[in-house]
Amino acid sequence: MGYLFCREMREPKCLFFVLLIWCLGTVHAQDSQRSCLKPKLDRGYFDLDEETYPHGTKLYYACDKGWKPVVEGWWGMVKCENRKWSHIPQCIDENNCIPPDNPNAKEKPLNVNGWYPNGKTVWFDCDLTHEIKGSPSAKCENGSWRELPLCVEKYDLCRKPPPVVTNAVIIHKYQDKFPEGFKLNYTCQDSYTLEGTDSTVCQSGGWTKGPTCIETPSPTEWPSTGDGGSSTSSDRGNGGTSSGGDRSTSSGGDRSTSSGGDRSTSSGGDRSTSSGGDRSTSSGGDRSTSSGGDRSTSSGNLIQMRNSIKKYPIPSSV
Repeated sequence: MGYLFCREMREPKCLFFVLLIWCLGTVHAQDSQRSCLKPKLDRGYFDLDEETYPHGTKLYYACDKGWKPVVEGWWGMVKCENRKWSHIPQCIDENNCIPPDNPNAKEKPLNVNGWYPNGKTVWFDCDLTHEIKGSPSAKCENGSWRELPLCVEKYDLCRKPPPVVTNAVIIHKYQDKFPEGFKLNYTCQDSYTLEGTDSTVCQSGGWTKGPTCIETPSPTEWPSTGDGGSSTSSDRGNGGTSSGGDRSTSSGGDRSTSSGGDRSTSSGGDRSTSSGGDRSTSSGGDRSTSSGGDRSTSSGNLIQMRNSIKKYPIPSSV
């Protein structure tokens, strides 16, 4: 039968029709998995009497005489959402009280039953941006509340947004008003680092200065420092200089200078100078000078010095 139907509709239309049936079946199966069982209701009734209700069903109910639902009005409504009802339908004595609709106030402790018995005294507290004016409690009397507390807005609020910090976000949900002393923390985005304090505080209706997010340098940009080392100048250069190092060597240059080092060596150069070092050696050069060091040796002019001593002997009386 299906084959004949597809042959008459031709293959593309038949494929579309099969996919449509499959999708509808899948949606129906998913909805059946999200259905709700019939809720229990004492001393009341529903507008629809079924064993199960599809996802999204709105079920209305009312209570018998002398009873009322746990919502405002004489009827109530519950909705099926993913196998659960929006709230548990209940019918309570008409002299009991449901939680009051008091702006910016909440009961303490919060009632989990959804209603308060007749004669019950309940205490209230205001949110952070409001304060109680008058008595902080109220009493349930014959189905209604007597003298509910009033929550008025505080005068020293921060009504403007906190400081904007470039490349940062605030770790707190948004709100347009903040109480005195309220603290907000910042965090920088990746590759940025906080500089200074990480927060701002509401004080006298204004905000303290926030932090700064600076870009974190990459490892290649970090400066490198050293205390000393070795410096070598060779080949055909004009000289070499080492200051504060351990050793300085100059080969084939004109001048080599080492200060505060341990050793300075110059070969084939014109001049070698070592101050404060341990040893200075010059070979084949014209001049070698060592001040404050332990030893200074000049070779290459040694023969001339010996000939001078022979030619001009030192008197024996000196």
